Amino acid sequence: FRTKYTGGVLPVFLKLLVVWLDPFTITWFRFLTAGILMAPVLLSRHGTAGLKIRGTPLLVVGIVGLCGNYVIFLTGLRYISPGTSQVIIQLAPMMVLLGALVLFKEPFRGVQWLGLGLLVVGLGLFFNMRYGVLLYEFGKYSTGVLLVALSAVFWAVYILAQKQILIYMKPEGVLLYVYFFGSTLLLPMAHPGRVLDLDG
Repeated sequence: FRTKYTGGVLPVFLKLLVVWLDPFTITWFRFLTAGILMAPVLLSRHGTAGLKIRGTPLLVVGIVGLCGNYVIFLTGLRYISPGTSQVIIQLAPMMVLLGALVLFKEPFRGVQWLGLGLLVVGLGLFFNMRYGVLLYEFGKYSTGVLLVALSAVFWAVYILAQKQILIYMKPEGVLLYVYFFGSTLLLPMAHPGRVLDLDG
């Protein structure tokens, strides 16, 4: 899932897909498929020992965090371009760094502060011609920007929870449970049958 933030191709495909399918259905399929593919890998490497659940409250936070990130990102993508979404989602790793600084007292080096400053300046330059639209004409564009920024918050919550879950569980186990429980959580809101309406 990290390629969603570092590669520019996936948001383009998702932008096309979200025209035909709702965010819950798309995310449900992504989670279910990833879970099915991940299960044999986990079992072959760690056996049933990799399926032991520990740190349950943090796991719940992680599941909600990643579900929220995927669904809200797709919802925001309905209103803005893939390029704009890629710029805004860069807030996510910075939120993780700041969250680790506050919650876990991790060191924050001068280079990281410089990176944060450059990100803020870069975002300011990117939206330079759109301040009026963002602040005074609250419409589709502003809604999309805020939703993608909110999805970055959910992703940061997931990563910060995962950092602590990994003390108790293996990374493959964490992902497997996030995918399977996430797809279960999303199923009541998803419409899997609509995939049959898609053309080749």
